[in-house]
Amino acid sequence: MKTLVLGIIGLVLVSSTFILKESNNQPARSQISKIQQNKKDAVVYICKGPKSYAYHSRSRCSGLNNCSTEIYEVNESEALSMRRTACQKCH
Repeated sequence: MKTLVLGIIGLVLVSSTFILKESNNQPARSQISKIQQNKKDAVVYICKGPKSYAYHSRSRCSGLNNCSTEIYEVNESEALSMRRTACQKCH
């Protein structure tokens, strides 16, 4: 009987410690989502040429060397909505 009571108390302590750790991680998770949101609002560079498919983190990326139009600044979320993918050279 004593062993059973001690086992139940131990189980309660372990589960409450786990719950406390999970609740302490909530701010970290929200900070991560804010960082991800800020990243999507970051300025990226695109070429609007007919064969363009990527967005770039730097305006002087070598992936933009063959751009047949001007290079445009847009938000990453806007580039993603244009179905652009991250450049393999600068991302």
